[in-house]
Amino acid sequence: MSLRKRPPLSLFFATFAPLGQDEGVREVALTFAKVGIPVGFEASPSMDSTAPASIAGAMVVGNAEILSALCLIQLAYPGAPVFYAFMPEMIKSTDR
Repeated sequence: MSLRKRPPLSLFFATFAPLGQDEGVREVALTFAKVGIPVGFEASPSMDSTAPASIAGAMVVGNAEILSALCLIQLAYPGAPVFYAFMPEMIKSTDR
């Protein structure tokens, strides 16, 4: 069985908001992509904290984080299996 044809697992990494990538995560993701194991990235921008207060602004920041990681994988290993997850968050005000 080839890892490329039937990978027994996948890896899922979180990006670092705002607009950051951890060096260790990046190196592990590239190593796994090299052997054909699917690599996914997830962003969780917090509106009005690590992202703009608007939904649109948080989506732009989160998408940029994920797409930068996916592009890096594809530049290093074209056609490597990748996937994408996006989970925006809201900060609830405690002011009354």
